[in-house]
Amino acid sequence: MKNNTPVIKLKGTYLAETFAARIMRISIEDIRKKVASKELRGFISTNGEASVLSNDVFFTPESMASMMYVSKEDVIDWIKSGKLKAIPSDGNYKISYEEYSRFGQSGIWMGKLHDKIFEHMKILINDGRAIEQVNEGFRRGMKPHIDKARQIIGYLEEIHAYYEKRLDVINGKSALDAAFIITARLISILYSAINLIETGEIIGASVLFRSIYEGVNLVKYFIFSSGSREGQKDLNKWFSGEWIRNATCEKFLVEYFKKTGFDKDGKLQEFQKKAYDLYSKLTHINYNAIMESYNAFASDGPGGKKVHRIGFDYKSTRLLRKSVDFLGAFEGLLQSVIIMFLLCFQKSLPMESPHVEKLMEYNRYYQKSVAERSKELKTY
Repeated sequence: MKNNTPVIKLKGTYLAETFAARIMRISIEDIRKKVASKELRGFISTNGEASVLSNDVFFTPESMASMMYVSKEDVIDWIKSGKLKAIPSDGNYKISYEEYSRFGQSGIWMGKLHDKIFEHMKILINDGRAIEQVNEGFRRGMKPHIDKARQIIGYLEEIHAYYEKRLDVINGKSALDAAFIITARLISILYSAINLIETGEIIGASVLFRSIYEGVNLVKYFIFSSGSREGQKDLNKWFSGEWIRNATCEKFLVEYFKKTGFDKDGKLQEFQKKAYDLYSKLTHINYNAIMESYNAFASDGPGGKKVHRIGFDYKSTRLLRKSVDFLGAFEGLLQSVIIMFLLCFQKSLPMESPHVEKLMEYNRYYQKSVAERSKELKTY
């Protein structure tokens, strides 16, 4: 059986035995026997593999459906509508390889394939076990980053408690006292937010983001405006229980950082506006923010855009991919608290060198890309 002399050698397209067997729905061994017996035109190579002349190979609706990942009924519909040419045969149909190739290149079948893939995805999405498997992958990916964030928040708590002994937070009314008291609340909110993100409760976590952002601004405002008349006036208001608007803090900080040279490009105001708008949308009853909790699977393809509605997340998010995005936003806020510590407390407390060095190390960590941090955390 092993010879390279064609049983019947003709010009044309030859199909590999594996492909021919799949089309004809018979075994590879049967393909080789049919070629050797001249029932199929082709030849046997020196390694014993058969090649079959495509003119002798015909698809059935079943085998063509299998090749194109559609249903047998779809193929028959194409035949009856005249889109696909076929030869009636013993109550069934035969489709030539040439016609299969022509039809495949026409792209007509792609719409049906898109429909089938979409329906398959709907089944997977509606299967709680499948979603849980996907979510477990996201949990594993997020866990090192969450653990690292908790480590950093724990360190902020540690040094805050350490320096609290130097201040009179009960009776003190200085800008440093106020900033230090606010920072205690910021640390508490950071803990709450990371706990909510880990459990997929991103709606609750996102509402806390603006509080962190405003708290950081208020700490910087009190420290940097210390000694000014307006700063002292607002400080007294705050200690009497009044609320200091974030707009007041931002306006002062924009001018302060311009004067001190920290904002040489003059982009701080634009950045603050975008950040505050984002966190406000997450906090308020905003359409886009609410729809973040709505789950839907959408797909564009030859069959047109299709949308499968899953529903709202009333408790925790069903698809933890969203938590990954919110974890990234949280890490940015955590870094802003680290920088706040360095800017506001390094000299005013003053902070001891080991504490400063550790905070600078954490700041450098968050200056790295997500890929770099992920790689570092594998050995963490």
